[in-house]
Amino acid sequence: MDRVERRGSFSAPDRALSAHHLLTNSSSHQFQDPRTTKSSSEDEAVSSAEYGSSMSPSALLFSVFRSAVDLRDYHPPPMQAFMLWQAFLLNVNPMSKVIHAPSVQPIIIEASKDLDTVPKPSVALLFAIYAAAIMSLKEEDCQAQFDAPKPLLLTRYFSACQQALAAASFMKSRNLVTLQAFVVFLLPARQIYDEQTFWLLAGIAVRLGLRLAAHTPTELPSDSVYLSQLRRRLWRQIMWIDGRSHHHIGLRPPFHDVQAFPLPENLNDVDLNPHMEEMPLIHKGPTEMTFCLCRYEVGEFMIRHGSTFQDPAVPIQEKDQLIDQFESHMDENYLKHLDPAIPIHLMAEGGVRSATCKMRLMAHHPSQYPDKGKSIPQSERDILFKVSVKMVEYDVLGKSAKTLDNFAWHIDNAFQIDAFVFMLISSRNQDATAELTNKSWQLVSDMYKHRPSLMYDSNNELYAAVRELTLHAWEAREVKIAHNKLEAITVPEVIAELRDRKARKSIPNSNGSSSATSTTATSMPSDASALHQLAGVATQVDSRNTFNNVGYVYGMAPGLATNTFQPVLDQQFDSIFRNLSGDMGAAGPVDWDYWDGLLERNNVFR
Repeated sequence: MDRVERRGSFSAPDRALSAHHLLTNSSSHQFQDPRTTKSSSEDEAVSSAEYGSSMSPSALLFSVFRSAVDLRDYHPPPMQAFMLWQAFLLNVNPMSKVIHAPSVQPIIIEASKDLDTVPKPSVALLFAIYAAAIMSLKEEDCQAQFDAPKPLLLTRYFSACQQALAAASFMKSRNLVTLQAFVVFLLPARQIYDEQTFWLLAGIAVRLGLRLAAHTPTELPSDSVYLSQLRRRLWRQIMWIDGRSHHHIGLRPPFHDVQAFPLPENLNDVDLNPHMEEMPLIHKGPTEMTFCLCRYEVGEFMIRHGSTFQDPAVPIQEKDQLIDQFESHMDENYLKHLDPAIPIHLMAEGGVRSATCKMRLMAHHPSQYPDKGKSIPQSERDILFKVSVKMVEYDVLGKSAKTLDNFAWHIDNAFQIDAFVFMLISSRNQDATAELTNKSWQLVSDMYKHRPSLMYDSNNELYAAVRELTLHAWEAREVKIAHNKLEAITVPEVIAELRDRKARKSIPNSNGSSSATSTTATSMPSDASALHQLAGVATQVDSRNTFNNVGYVYGMAPGLATNTFQPVLDQQFDSIFRNLSGDMGAAGPVDWDYWDGLLERNNVFR
């Protein structure tokens, strides 16, 4: 057993020796069955805290604990432990695949009998699983199944996981199970920590993986087939989490040489066991790994070819050909085998289709034209409109399909707002009564229905801009219909509600000013800056920001951060539209430079 130093007891020589030990000692002996693995700090007392303070990341990193807590008191009763395990298997495991479920289930049973007999790395993994399971459940499900509110349960198991990780000395550990626990812990951590903190923690996962040599392109000599596949799965998930954390704060994801490191094989968990000596037969059809493999394939394709989509010197036909080849590859190897009646298959297909649509938006982006899209032909406008409608359709499908409820925790963060705004703006250049235009407006209604924050969040500047854009896009359609003397169309309920909310905000208050202008203390940007903001909402297809654009590479572009602007936004964006956009019915050219610049400033990718 490695020598364990207690907090505050390292001398300088000790620290140097420890660093040398970490850099030079082989880690292959630590890749073991989680049921038999012991922590390097097995004899170290559990550092503990009051749960309120231990929610801080400082408690995790520096063991800032003020009182002793027995983790046995926080382990769920056997029935609840099994329910949490099942929730994890149904909701989280298919989208992460960092554990080997047949090896972990006996630990759940053992822990329910006597937690003291479970190795510390495995205890950390269990509490990470419990926290991730709660994260994936809806509030009403938590109350019905566990008779407690979701925030309380999440705090309980998340904090217990922090303490279990500290007890396993995860920052010093060279143990695969400990790293698995930390990576699973990061899934609910995104809902608890701010973006900067999450980014830092994701970076720690990368470095822990590097220390375990999880990233090496060749298998370690002592690796079994089982351990080799677990290493591949774990490192790929770490890369995805780290890439997404960069998106959260508006940074370009780092490249961890994914082309050199092989993908996990297309195997089910049942195909693997810790004692196998030969590689099992690789499946050609769908497996438990299908969703993750699709995600990783998209990522590799973008790393290889993303710069091509940025380059205006590359003909659009050549870009389309690359995308066509990728679509054929994904169809042949994955999509044609999928059964849309199986939820995770539907998620995989929707993710790939949405990703390729976003690639096409990038390939056809108007900013690649010398005049920034002013001379874009109608045929290109039609392509952009058609592709953005498809993307919005996939988003609505994800929110409306009851079979995907298990993955709502993921879909909620996958708002394709870039495509939604792109669709609204592009609709101005379409036949006002065409079938696809009618479909796009049905999708607008569906989007507001399934994402109510888009209608009711009055503190989000981008949502306020989208509400105004929705109204003006509809007005442009009405102008076209009137100009062409066509039969009037029924105003959708969502448009009526947007107009009603806007009218109510314009009613004068007791001071004689309108409610939309009665707020103080909020300094709005200039007209031009605000228009930039509006445009930036829609341009997750910015061809100069490639790796921030294909959200599916690192988990389908999530939703927007809430900002501190007042409800005055809707009214002020209306003024900006009228002053700077002119006659919406005229469908004049869009200055795509606005779209490109704002995207990076507002970090809409999450």
